[in-house]
Amino acid sequence: MLSVFSPFPARTEFRPTALDREVERLFNGSPVRQSFTGAADVVETEDALEFHVDLPGVSDKDVQVSVENAVLTIRAERKAPERTQDGPTWHLSERSWGTFSRSFRLPRTVDGETASAHFDHGVLTVRLPRRADAKPRTIEVKVTS
Repeated sequence: MLSVFSPFPARTEFRPTALDREVERLFNGSPVRQSFTGAADVVETEDALEFHVDLPGVSDKDVQVSVENAVLTIRAERKAPERTQDGPTWHLSERSWGTFSRSFRLPRTVDGETASAHFDHGVLTVRLPRRADAKPRTIEVKVTS
């Protein structure tokens, strides 16, 4: 039986089939939970390669960034709220919890040694400057007579 807090619309003249009962038993009226993933944008500028990763609900203390062997790895953990027997009654829980890890292979044009990262309003930004020898440069063309 679906609870009053179900995200599914009410049906009129509902007659549960064996499949309906099995789905209700498996998911207890909640949709299938997605795993915790951080959506990412990778932006290339003239001076750097920037990674912007959404990590809502994650504390800055639970974010780790590393560069090793030309691979950028971002790890984070979103902790589940503590549930106690004498605490509030949960009617629906769709948000996912747990650890997240994502790796990106870096081009040779960036300098992993001088990478910087900052975390603001749930968005992690990792900036990897271009190596000096990889920056575009203009070469003057001379006319010979």
